[in-house]
Amino acid sequence: MGIFNKVSGIFGLDSGSKGYAEGQNVLGEQYGKADKYLQPYRDFGTDYGLNALKGVGKFSAPSMDEVYQSPDYNLGLRTIENSAAARGGLMSGNFLRSAQDYAGSVYDREYGRKMSEWQNELARLMGYTNIGYGAAGGSAGLASNMGNALAGLKVGQGEAKNNEAQYMVDLLSSAVGSYLGGGFG
Repeated sequence: MGIFNKVSGIFGLDSGSKGYAEGQNVLGEQYGKADKYLQPYRDFGTDYGLNALKGVGKFSAPSMDEVYQSPDYNLGLRTIENSAAARGGLMSGNFLRSAQDYAGSVYDREYGRKMSEWQNELARLMGYTNIGYGAAGGSAGLASNMGNALAGLKVGQGEAKNNEAQYMVDLLSSAVGSYLGGGFG
């Protein structure tokens, strides 16, 4: 194949190799630029999303002490006590049932509030994580596209080499045919 390369070089037929190398350089530069543009988003998704999610932990329901400390509970319970006291039924079964129902209602609201806060925090952090996930997917797409383009260049290089070889065979066939006074084809 050495003689082929020398003869190809003389006739300027090594364009396939040059084109492949140039294409590879351009693709590498463009991939580097695009990947560089996505890097801050990947970092953001990791730093503010995944790492922060690790610190969120599991949901913990409010304790009854937290419910007892809530302003809603104390205000409502005092209202029920005052109403029962005004009717003279502060120690009646109706008062105790009303107080128990009210405490359960306040606990349900506190539980819902705390659950909602936890879910909102998770949603916020998942949004950050999704930014990084999207950027990582973009980088993977770039790498895949670059691989496909390089494969296409390599196929093109092979086709160019084949065309060069065919040209050389045709050229030599014509030269030998002319020298011998006839043609091979």
